[in-house]
Amino acid sequence: MQEEMQQRDNCGGDNCPECQKSNQEVRENEDSNFAVLISLVPLLVLTFFSQVGML
Repeated sequence: MQEEMQQRDNCGGDNCPECQKSNQEVRENEDSNFAVLISLVPLLVLTFFSQVGML
């Protein structure tokens, strides 16, 4: 993590291919994590209502 920060400090800016690749990977990772979170919401809601006794 710290090495990445040092590389970004030494980077030439937004035109750097390594930075662009890294940013793309971060975006894809965030998108997949968000998709997993959204897919678990119905399960969490059903579990909550079952425990509370509303189902």
